[in-house]
Amino acid sequence: MNSNLYVLNTRPEPACWQLQQALNSAGINNLCQPLLAYQDKGDGTQLESLINTFQPNIVIFISQAAVESAHNSYALSHWLMQDTSIIAVGEKTQQCLKNLGYQAICPTQHNSEGMLALPELAAEKVVNQHVLIIRGDGGREHLAQSLIKRGANVDYFESYQRNWLNIAAEQDKVWKNKQINAMVITSESQLIRMVDVLKPMDDYWTQHCTYIVPSKRVANTASALGLRNILISNGASDNAIVTTLKGME
Repeated sequence: MNSNLYVLNTRPEPACWQLQQALNSAGINNLCQPLLAYQDKGDGTQLESLINTFQPNIVIFISQAAVESAHNSYALSHWLMQDTSIIAVGEKTQQCLKNLGYQAICPTQHNSEGMLALPELAAEKVVNQHVLIIRGDGGREHLAQSLIKRGANVDYFESYQRNWLNIAAEQDKVWKNKQINAMVITSESQLIRMVDVLKPMDDYWTQHCTYIVPSKRVANTASALGLRNILISNGASDNAIVTTLKGME
């Protein structure tokens, strides 16, 4: 293992443990510290009613948790039709859908901007189409707003909620004992949460620790929030994160 790199892995549960396995296999020292856990939120009757009234032509899944929680609420086999265009934000989401028997389109850039660049979501393809976005509570509005400008009819189903886990101020003693000098942050909401967690802690974490984030947009937010050392992993997949961290060795 690289004795100089010690990574705090903040992915939500249970993805945190999957990334830990990938980091272990790559020989990267790491510690799991999930910032949140997901809880099913959606009501099956509500989703069924939405499907029947809205009748989506295109369904976009924002995360693996969105797929799993929607499926738990109202099995995908009851409403995802063969002629429905299915789009997954990233590789994990795409694989989750594949495991359930569905082929999904996935952009090379795993965020709203990447999805909006897909030919399947071009203005001439989405005008007058009904686009259903499956996501968690809250989140960015950029994707929906852009699709509406392109002439699409857009609706949401929030299939899960984020439950932020409590991290005590003295937790940084544990991190320092583990010699943590890098953190993996896989979304803007998690970044904002982590910066809030860091406020009562030693300024080592904002001034000297390196933050691995999935996109330039999140990197810009990190910089605006006062973090000094930021690396972009070009995506939030385990492979992208491991590749970036290996480059630090």
